[in-house]
Amino acid sequence: MSDWLIQVEQLRVGYDESVALDEITFSLPKGGSLALLGRNGVGKSSLLLALMGHLKARKGRIAFDGVDITTSKAHKRTAQGIAWVPQERECFPSLTVDEHLMIAARPGPWTQERLYDYFPNLAARKNNLGNALSGGEQQMLAIARALIANPQLLLLDEPLEGLAPVIVEVLEETIRSLVSEHGLSIILVEQHPEFALNICDQCLILERGKIVHSSPSSVLMADTDTIDRLVGIRVI
Repeated sequence: MSDWLIQVEQLRVGYDESVALDEITFSLPKGGSLALLGRNGVGKSSLLLALMGHLKARKGRIAFDGVDITTSKAHKRTAQGIAWVPQERECFPSLTVDEHLMIAARPGPWTQERLYDYFPNLAARKNNLGNALSGGEQQMLAIARALIANPQLLLLDEPLEGLAPVIVEVLEETIRSLVSEHGLSIILVEQHPEFALNICDQCLILERGKIVHSSPSSVLMADTDTIDRLVGIRVI
């Protein structure tokens, strides 16, 4: 097995005739964490879709734990250890919280009981349907559903978007603990660089479908000119 959890080489993906990402090359070690930053529409979500197998590679290579997964379907990538929390959350309105977790469960340390301890709000609503949950509860469920697949790598697409400040605080602490206490590898797409850079040890900035900055997060945190120019939201 490789020391690298995921390796991406010269990746190109697109929609119909357009190219969304090109010449994307980066690696993430086991236990590593990566912040994907950039303005709206630069390709951050497209990169997560490509890693998850929902967007086909037109060129390049993706390897996961040393195994080439470039042409693997999404369900095979899930079985290999990649989980995705989509921006839209995608909770099923006809399934209860309990059922969401039951159908996604795979063997490993993250069980329903452990997740209910981790997310007490979900435990109190385990018999509620997906469409009866608040936005914050749906986001907790989306994260719990990903964790119960017991992944090695968690892809998070703007997990704090549109949530009330009190829920944002809870989820910030949850994501932080997944990295710092549980050692889970994550790739985090986020509009707010301060949050992402404080959690992740490495960062990439995308612009027009290409990587225009790559560094340790601590380096970018100190470079407010680059953040202003390429991300547009100043770290306070």
